[in-house]
Amino acid sequence: MWGLHAGSLALQVPTPVPPQAAVQSASPASGSEVPVQAAGKALEQGHQLGRLVDAWIHQGDESPAEILDLLQRMETSEPPPTGVSAALWRHTLWHAQALIAARAGMIPSLQTALGHLRELDPERREARVRADQALALAQYATLSGDANTARSQAQAAQRDYALVCEAAVPSPLCSLRAWWYSLDLMAEQARVEGHYVQAQDWSLRARKIAQRAADEGLEVRSALGVAYAQHALGQYNQAQQTLQQMIRPVQGESLQVALLHWRVAEAALGQAQLPRETQLLKLTEAWELSQQIGAPRLSAQVQLALARYWLESRPQRALTLVEDALRALQRTQDVPLQAQLHHVDGLARLLLRRPVGEGEQELKRAQNLWQASGAWAHQAAGWREASVIFERLGRTAEALQYFHQERVLLERIEQDNRQAFMAQLREQFAVAKKQRELDQLGRTHALETAQLDHQALVVRLVVLAVAFLVLISVLVLLLAMRARDLTRRLSHSEGELRLQSERDALTGLANRRHVSNRLQTAHLYEVFQGGIMLLDIDHFKHINDEQGHAAGDAVLVEVAQRLVRVVGEQGLVSRWGGEEFLVWVDDPVASLDALAQRVLHAIGDVPVVLADGQALRVTVSMGHGLFPLLGSNAKLGWERALKLVDMLLYAAKQQGRDRAIGLQTLSPSVGPREVDALGCHADVQALGPGTQLSVYRRQTADFSVLMPSPTSPHSGTSLALGSTGG
Repeated sequence: MWGLHAGSLALQVPTPVPPQAAVQSASPASGSEVPVQAAGKALEQGHQLGRLVDAWIHQGDESPAEILDLLQRMETSEPPPTGVSAALWRHTLWHAQALIAARAGMIPSLQTALGHLRELDPERREARVRADQALALAQYATLSGDANTARSQAQAAQRDYALVCEAAVPSPLCSLRAWWYSLDLMAEQARVEGHYVQAQDWSLRARKIAQRAADEGLEVRSALGVAYAQHALGQYNQAQQTLQQMIRPVQGESLQVALLHWRVAEAALGQAQLPRETQLLKLTEAWELSQQIGAPRLSAQVQLALARYWLESRPQRALTLVEDALRALQRTQDVPLQAQLHHVDGLARLLLRRPVGEGEQELKRAQNLWQASGAWAHQAAGWREASVIFERLGRTAEALQYFHQERVLLERIEQDNRQAFMAQLREQFAVAKKQRELDQLGRTHALETAQLDHQALVVRLVVLAVAFLVLISVLVLLLAMRARDLTRRLSHSEGELRLQSERDALTGLANRRHVSNRLQTAHLYEVFQGGIMLLDIDHFKHINDEQGHAAGDAVLVEVAQRLVRVVGEQGLVSRWGGEEFLVWVDDPVASLDALAQRVLHAIGDVPVVLADGQALRVTVSMGHGLFPLLGSNAKLGWERALKLVDMLLYAAKQQGRDRAIGLQTLSPSVGPREVDALGCHADVQALGPGTQLSVYRRQTADFSVLMPSPTSPHSGTSLALGSTGG
């Protein structure tokens, strides 16, 4: 049922099935009786009814009012299939009506269907009824953008489905497909919120249920959810492997919906490796499949993927695709999908240079929808796309604003995922520790039982009893010693885990957490003393897009190694995030400018040789400063010092990249409050008169000491510097 994002329902059978014909297909052949109490037959019956509900939902996507009316009449005019009780048949009919109404946003019909479900279980003791109600409410909340309700209701639904399907005696009330849908909803909700570790866990659980149901279509879509989460977590090779594992099942079955999802995932996750012609071929195949299936939401989602494909090369075509998709969704409710369509609509209007305000209005509409629904991952991706488009249009200020907003949001998402990963590890350790404790308790209980047995023989076997007690004491001592040893090992493992959490997995450098801990230990966080160098690899996105993520990883590793060789014992080199590196010089050196120059030449003078032998020229832009600053009595903390160096980094990028800008002196008029008042993308002109900057350009080996001067009327947003000599 669920498609490319949470809430997209689609049929799992190749073609639409009329409800009457579907009822017959779900029933056994005439003359045969199905004993509901038989375990295997019960599970098969529940699976058949689930497929029947899928067929009705698929038809309800196109004509919800007609299908709802037909299902209401079927309750009184159509007898249940052979072997299906009247109560279970009414339950199935109202379960389908609740989901169809939820998808169409038909609130009165949804309330009516939920009311009938409550009548089946007025005391709310039946887990399946509770699960169906929660699933319908989660479906409606997802499509209306209510993330909190969607998450809580989907969680309640999957919990109650588990109670029914994991009972000791199998029941026809068990719907593995409905259980899968609730888990898939949880995975997709976590994915759009940027909780990729949780999303991967929910998708893995859903995949197990699909395998239990022997439904390859659902299994493929669960695997695609795992691949999306792996890709978002930077596990690109694992994501590709997950995709490749699904080739055989999709090709072996005519599962149109699963194949459609798989084609779109191939184009999206393989963007860096696949030629554009291949991406277009896969998206075109997905479009043809969506037309054959006849599901409006699936068609709109494929149109969105095609619009992103054409956005930069043919923005008018992208705009047409988005407008067609928005018109097709007017009869339905799908806030998450509509938000993405409005965002691409705005980008296309910007590229077409439509009247001022059109594109910005669409971008703002999408941002409001994302913020209201908590779709932080979509919002971060949208800000990244907007930053690229504004930079292409020469609107540097807007590009930097979106870039900084994306960085802040991505840092929060990464922190949430790190915490989730650590919680997952702690849970695994706790489970293992609990198992050891249970084993220990079992052994202790066995020993106590043996002691009681021997006490009954103490009169006749005094000598043997004494010997046995001695033996027991030795065993207890050995067990205690072993328990202490296991505890020490666990403490050691936890210590190693803490160390690993402070290192970057790719480069082996320290990460932000390690730097922060070092600063706190050295009491330098409130009043910072030392040198800061902040570097960013120039055009790193082009390297990833043109050479692939493997080449990008190789560049990051090589840059890290060169930094370590140049800096040596003078400071701490860390990977600050993405393609950014930070060098903290805790022992002030004679000239931070000289160190910055050596770093620029060490990275930019010698090309990086990739695994295939290709030599790639790599340069960096840098901002640096030595604190406390000359001529300034202001005592700046770490965050303020880093903010000033970050401004210099982006000034270096604005001036053409491949250079270093250093803060020599700071205007006496600039103190902590003035630094706090600076915007995240403020120009260095804001540092005021009396501020001196050093600029070194690697290609010309030109070193200058400059002072900020008023921006030239013809210079746009670029930095204008007036030389003060040298």
